[in-house]
Formats: sequence, C-alpha cells, structure tokens
Amino acid sequence: MMGFIIPLIYVIIIQIAFNKFNVNDDVQNLILGIAFPVLNNLGLILTCGVFVFTPVEDRELKLRYLLNFAGMRSSAYYIGYFFADWIIFSINQTLLVLMFFVMKIQLFEDHAWMYYLCIEVFGFAFISSIYALNFIFDKGETSFKYITLFMMIFGILPAGIASLIQNDTFNTVVGAIFPMSALATNTSAIL
Repeated sequence: MMGFIIPLIYVIIIQIAFNKFNVNDDVQNLILGIAFPVLNNLGLILTCGVFVFTPVEDRELKLRYLLNFAGMRSSAYYIGYFFADWIIFSINQTLLVLMFFVMKIQLFEDHAWMYYLCIEVFGFAFISSIYALNFIFDKGETSFKYITLFMMIFGILPAGIASLIQNDTFNTVVGAIFPMSALATNTSAIL
C-alpha cells in the first residue's frame, strides 16, 4: 500500500498548505505537476521490495525445484507471479486515482484517465525490471532491503540527469531503459 499511501499523504499536506496560504490555481498546478511525479516515484520505489521477495525466497528455499517437479514450468511460474503482482500494483494505483476525485483536485480530475493509463503501462515495465533484477540476490531478506536502494540509484538518478539534459533523443533512450524516468517525465507532462 506504500505506492498509494506515500503520494496521498504528501498531496494532502500540499493541499492543506495551499488552502492555508491561499495559493493561486496556476501556482498550485505547477507545484503539483513537479511534486507529484517525484512523490509517486518515491512511493513506487519503496514498494519494489514486495515484488522481488517471493521469487528470490522461492529460489533460496529451492521451492522452484518442487514446483518444477510437480510439472510447473518456469514460464507459468513467472507469468502467474507477474499478473498477481500487477493486480496488487493496479489496486494501489486505482485507489490513488479515486482519492484524487474524493479530494476534488481539479488538476488530477481533468487528466485522471491519461495518468491511469500511463501508470498501468508503467506497471508492466516496473515489475518486469524488478523480476530481471531478482537474479542478483541470493537471499529474500537482502533482496527486500537492497532492491529499494538499487531502484533509487537506477530510477531517480537517470530521471535527474534526463531533466538536466534537454535532448529529446537522450530523454527517449533514458525513458526506454529506465521506467522510473519515463513515468516521472510522462506524469509531469500529463499534469
């Protein structure tokens, strides 16, 4: 639920500050357009340990051999886990979009369908990249701890570099390689 809770808490805090200081609508849209992609990526990065823990632990405890012996192929195993993780991811993001309507944030209400489409497509790339990285870990506990750090380095750093370099080709390549950078860029552009 971190992918839902962290951005929501910060958006609520930002909205309270806007109401207290009577901030202009254009300034509100600018601040939310910059702050929300960063906070959303942070929330997603903090959740990535959930997606990597089970495959690493299954490999560590040799449960994959048992499933293979029972007739389950590796492709069925990973596709099943992938869709289960994607459903969990989708539930969090659906709750986040619904909360924008409950809070009546006009900026998000106007572009909710585009954001939701963007985040659902991102979910495939995000979970796939985490699955690709699960092979560098030997234990479930270490994977849960260090995948967040790994995703911060390879998620936030390329997004920061891409925002500094104003080259469309470079930004497209970075967005294709690092899904976090593409999400931040697209979410900011949508808002």
